[in-house]
Amino acid sequence: MGAGVAGTVQVSRLGNFLNLGGAKTANSLQSAASAVCDIVITVALTVLLRGNNSNMESTNMMMHKISIYAINRGALTAIAAVLNLILFLASPDTFYFFFGLLLSSKLYMNSMLGV
Repeated sequence: MGAGVAGTVQVSRLGNFLNLGGAKTANSLQSAASAVCDIVITVALTVLLRGNNSNMESTNMMMHKISIYAINRGALTAIAAVLNLILFLASPDTFYFFFGLLLSSKLYMNSMLGV
């Protein structure tokens, strides 16, 4: 969150979106932190869901299915964050990095609705 606030402050001080490269460090840190958070949340969910086995096979199968959904969601959102980072680092003075942001927003909303 700190990197997001720092990036917002830096971009507001630039005064022109053509100079987005001036906020490269904060925006890169924000994208990398987003990808790492997605991976950590996915691993934690998977460990918690797989670690609680019961004597009922149907419950175990449901927990397995939910953990697969968590892995898929985490992988997709992490890929979108990495895409955002790569596109921003490759061409910071363009808005190509918005492709990753647009994907992320849709993926986060779909995973929230799926839960």
